[in-house]
Amino acid sequence: MLNTDNSANTKVRWDTARLIRLGALLGLLAAIMHPFFEVFWNAVPEGNPYVDVVTRVAIYALFGAFVLGGASFLHNRIMQDR
Repeated sequence: MLNTDNSANTKVRWDTARLIRLGALLGLLAAIMHPFFEVFWNAVPEGNPYVDVVTRVAIYALFGAFVLGGASFLHNRIMQDR
C-alpha cells in the first residue's frame, strides 16, 4: 500500500536532553568496564586506582554526553532548515 499521509515529509526532532543523559550513561558504562579490561591485560595504573576510576568516569560521561548532545543539536538544526 502507498503511504498517503505524507509522514515521510514531517520533521522529526530528537530529544536532546534524553540523548545527553543516554550519552552520559554510556560513558559511565565504558568508564566502569575499562578497568576490567586493564586487569585482564595486566595493565594496572600506577598510583591511586580510585582517583583513576573517578577521573575516567567524569571524563567518559562528559564526553558521551557531549557527543550525543552535539549530534542531536546538529540533527535538529539541519532538519530545521529543511
